[in-house]
Amino acid sequence: MGVRVVYAPDRPEPWGIFAQRDLFEGVNWYGSVSRNCPPEILHTFFADLAESVERDAVADTEAVFIGNGQPVSDAFQLLTDDGWKISAADRGALRATSDDGRVVVTTGAQRTPKEESAADGALRFVWNVAPGIPEVSWSAQFSADTPALVIAAFNRALLYRDPLIRYTSSLPTEVLARSQAEQDAAEHHEESRPALPRAAELLAASPGLSESEVLVVPAHLAGPGDRGRAVSALSRANGWAESTGATARFWDSPCATVRVALLLRTDPEPSSRVRPSEGTWIITGAEEALAAPLWQMHLSPHTPAEVVGAVTSLLARASTEGHPAATRRALNDHTALSSNLIEGGWSREQHAHVIRYTHPSLRISYSHSLHSFSRHEELDHNCPSTHQVSSALDSRLTAWTLAGTSSTPHVLISTALEAAATPEPVRRTRDTVPRQFRPFIRILPPTVPRASAARSGNAVTTRPALTPDAAPNPTTPRRRTR
Repeated sequence: MGVRVVYAPDRPEPWGIFAQRDLFEGVNWYGSVSRNCPPEILHTFFADLAESVERDAVADTEAVFIGNGQPVSDAFQLLTDDGWKISAADRGALRATSDDGRVVVTTGAQRTPKEESAADGALRFVWNVAPGIPEVSWSAQFSADTPALVIAAFNRALLYRDPLIRYTSSLPTEVLARSQAEQDAAEHHEESRPALPRAAELLAASPGLSESEVLVVPAHLAGPGDRGRAVSALSRANGWAESTGATARFWDSPCATVRVALLLRTDPEPSSRVRPSEGTWIITGAEEALAAPLWQMHLSPHTPAEVVGAVTSLLARASTEGHPAATRRALNDHTALSSNLIEGGWSREQHAHVIRYTHPSLRISYSHSLHSFSRHEELDHNCPSTHQVSSALDSRLTAWTLAGTSSTPHVLISTALEAAATPEPVRRTRDTVPRQFRPFIRILPPTVPRASAARSGNAVTTRPALTPDAAPNPTTPRRRTR
């Protein structure tokens, strides 16, 4: 009962740690940790503290309460070994700064508990982490009599090395961009070919050029771009009707069996269902006009306009005759998707009831679920999607996804894969490329010919180039050229 941890979620510093070897005496030492401290660091520290308490119990000692004579400076040796800058002053004062300057640990001069209580709550040991980024900054502090072994335990926890799992939406832009840039640099540090300027570097060097047009590779990480190009084929000249509702814009086919929708905002009405976010494309198909939906596709907001446009262009061609039966025949006239992917060099692996195909050189994958659900379960999103296309930034972060129900025509999935895997660069203005994507792309001057851009240094290192007579189809076998 000598160590107590208190969590008060309503306080700015919700975590409190108190050590009291004798319940009838005062607290030997105490500390507090602010709200944004990662739980992995706290878990590591508490585990180390628990081991120290157990060692005291076995050895009948009180090191965790009054120390074992170890000087406080020893608690900072592991920071020195990690490359931190350490500076010392009189009366035991220390200052440790991480190599990137984001973390500063200060140890004030030794003082008595009476002096500390008169210091208006300022404790001797203080950790300040990322003070310039309010969304993630946090601090910790411990009183003057905290033993060196406890300080060392917190410093060890601060150097937590394992990667963390986070939703990208929960990370500030600066943190997300930096983490992605560091990982990208680590994955590509062995490339011998001179690298083209990274998008983030080029934008930082030329902020006045944010609205100029550039070429972006790989195409599947170029961002949504001009969404108007995604539906350019769905024109009135082709018989499509355009309308705008309270939360979305709609394009309806001449046969009234296919609808393309772009969500402009999320329905504010409360619901237990997960709603798609703004910018999501939803494509719905039915057998006959005014009939209940038969299939549906969702393309997330960062899906490139070229991918969405390839799908909508196919829908425009399929519905040219304006008859439901003709549209169905056009959409269902296709060869087997899986065999074409294998012929195109995609790798295949099966885990339980899911078959996954992965592009040979790009971070693009297609998954097909073997589970069987009713049409209504799929359309109501009460079960996993049968078809899933994923474009990834790295091994953990996803750029965009395409999800389709079991009755979604395979030709639409194949068309989306074809557009996503094209080796050709796509045109963007600099400011439309999502910031979090920039560490993972290359940008080329707009004057670079498209054919030579496809054979640029990035194209060679990221994907095989197409032979001159080959169509840019992900299901077509490719040969590497120079």
